[in-house]
Amino acid sequence: MTAQPRLTTRPDPADALTVWACWVGAPDHYTLDWGDGTPPQRLPSWSDPVKHTYPAPGRYLISAHTETDPTQATEAWVSVQAPVPVSLVGLDLTVRVIVSPQAQAGATLKISWPDWDSETLHLGPGEHVEAPAMPGSRQVTLTDTATGQTHTSRVTVTDPQDIYGGLDVSTDGRTVSVRRTLPESAGSDSRSWFVHWGDEWDADPWAKPTPLPGRGWISHTYERSGAYFVEVASSGQGMVYTRARQVVIR
Repeated sequence: MTAQPRLTTRPDPADALTVWACWVGAPDHYTLDWGDGTPPQRLPSWSDPVKHTYPAPGRYLISAHTETDPTQATEAWVSVQAPVPVSLVGLDLTVRVIVSPQAQAGATLKISWPDWDSETLHLGPGEHVEAPAMPGSRQVTLTDTATGQTHTSRVTVTDPQDIYGGLDVSTDGRTVSVRRTLPESAGSDSRSWFVHWGDEWDADPWAKPTPLPGRGWISHTYERSGAYFVEVASSGQGMVYTRARQVVIR
């Protein structure tokens, strides 16, 4: 029994308004109508998938028929929608993802952070989420779970030497030591500081952050090998990360 031709479609991973289509097994040269009023496209029976960008979001009926027999046709509905306007911002040791306040709706995004676990969450218009990141040019990948659209971009993360000081990290086998270094211009600091070693979730219940002395080193020994993100944070301003480093334990 001869297999029947079938019209296949898929969204373009880089553009929410673009669709790829192909009439697989077409018996002859065929005409592809994208259903938006643009001129039909004439294609050979052995054509690879072709793409088309729609002028506006909506639901469109794609149809294909042979030139010799217009009754030999097939159809498929596709839905396209405008991408949610999302911007990326590099801050001091932080990357932020922001949905535009002018967006008509929110989006459920899978965010692949540069120095943090990937996470999937819903952001409404005007909402944002952020994660700590190492300084430099850092890559972030966003995937809209509703459309499958993926966007990868780089942002610049800064690492200023401000009044909150720097972070020194020393490793000795599986033991990591950290201290906060203060610039000469730093005045008195009444804040409380803590170290998040990155393996707190290994404990049951989760271990609490370690208090960080004003000066001097404090150490932590990891039980397992792996890459960990060490963060020094102040409890006085909503856990504002002042320094962050990645350590690899072998």
